Amino acid sequence: MTPGQWLDSLVDDRIAFRVTFVGKPPAPQQRYWRGPVLWDFDGMEWKRRPWDSLPVQAGLPTAQNDAASISYSVSLEPTERRYLPVLDWPHSADAPFFLTQEASLYSDKPIQKLTDYRAVSWPEQPPATGLSDPQRRRALALPAGVNPRSVALARQWRSESADDRAYIERVLQWINSDFSYTLATEEPGRNGADEFLFDQKQGFCQHFSSAFAVLMRAAGIPVRVVTGYAGGYKNPYGGYWVLYQKDAHAWNEVWLDGQGWI
Repeated sequence: MTPGQWLDSLVDDRIAFRVTFVGKPPAPQQRYWRGPVLWDFDGMEWKRRPWDSLPVQAGLPTAQNDAASISYSVSLEPTERRYLPVLDWPHSADAPFFLTQEASLYSDKPIQKLTDYRAVSWPEQPPATGLSDPQRRRALALPAGVNPRSVALARQWRSESADDRAYIERVLQWINSDFSYTLATEEPGRNGADEFLFDQKQGFCQHFSSAFAVLMRAAGIPVRVVTGYAGGYKNPYGGYWVLYQKDAHAWNEVWLDGQGWI
């Protein structure tokens, strides 16, 4: 993911997938459809590594209340990619598809035809299982000498904040009050987060999620970028929900000790 990269997708009215829920559909704030998770940032682009798409070996953490789980079936249009959108937070899915350590759903082959699958998710994150030292280093890594204004602001604000949660809330309040959403943006330069946060103050989800991640990592808070889809539209005749290519989205997860990925 590069900020500014998804312009074609965000105006694409083609159907991405259809969803049928078993029972009551989740609330809008719970309809985040998880795809690839991006950890590595070179100053311009967010990437993942081949082993990020391997099946989870030890199993994912389990939620406290299985009664709150959400069951659903998905009909995914061909993508030529290996990931399959799954509602946060996934618990299980049908073979031959598999969950990764990042709680994303993958196939061992690209999706080249209309593909149906079932899954179960929890509306809230399961209890934390810990962040390994390599994962923590990876979730804190920033390229040297890039976005100096963002790095300086992050360190100042974190030193003025009581804890990580207070710092995060301060950043979110700033974004909510001073920034706006638009698809009419310029191509980011080498210091894209600086340009977005201090000069432009407008953009779309790639700009927001990339800049937010820079502010978190510079403050010592592990963070990653999650890509996928958000929302959905209920078909009044077919009893199912539709997500379009234009519903593509990117958001962040921060790691808080004792709580996990938030």
